[in-house]
Amino acid sequence: MALTLAKAGASVGLVARRKSQLDEVASDIAALGGKAHAVTLDVTQVSAIDPVLAEVEASLGPIDVLVNNAGLSLDEKALQVEEAAYDTVLGVNTRAPFFLAQAVARRMVAEKRPGSIVNIASLISLKVVNNLATYAMSKAALDHMTRALAKEWIRHGIRVNSIQPGYIRTEINSEFFDSPAGLEFISRMPNKRLGEPSDLDGPLLLLASEASKGMTGACLLVDDGQINSKI
Repeated sequence: MALTLAKAGASVGLVARRKSQLDEVASDIAALGGKAHAVTLDVTQVSAIDPVLAEVEASLGPIDVLVNNAGLSLDEKALQVEEAAYDTVLGVNTRAPFFLAQAVARRMVAEKRPGSIVNIASLISLKVVNNLATYAMSKAALDHMTRALAKEWIRHGIRVNSIQPGYIRTEINSEFFDSPAGLEFISRMPNKRLGEPSDLDGPLLLLASEASKGMTGACLLVDDGQINSKI
């Protein structure tokens, strides 16, 4: 997503827990002739958010777009979920995006600047599957948060929308989807394929840009028809 935005001309603030990965993406953006600033942040630490935003703005200028893409999944039966694990999943997937959005929106409102906030939700907020109760809850809450913030902040010119990706191949899940069980899972998808990260490029650029100036509170499903499958 960072590279997609950079290719479109955006200066990109990169924020995550692991600095080494951020530096690699920042180097890729620089190689494209773009500008990026990488800074570490544990998104569950609300008190750390404002200093990080200040650092990003000092390097790149005012924030016009926030993409909330932090996410964590717990594959466990609901009867076995412990309190700490529950708090961790909801903390990363719902609580952190709220306070990040709040912190960015406060800056936009104080400076009377419009902006766009894009929350990355999930197909699973609409179509529940076994053993992902906490993840499904957190992403459904993220979509409803999107609508609530959109209603409150439209008066300030701040648009808030979400993208609901379906199953997409990543470094984390590639091993499973290359296994017999994973291939069988893919065979039940309408298009018999996993989504690719690039499937989200168009929706992301739409919501981040003025092309979506008439959209707020929208939750865009980008799942290659998976919601209609037997997965």
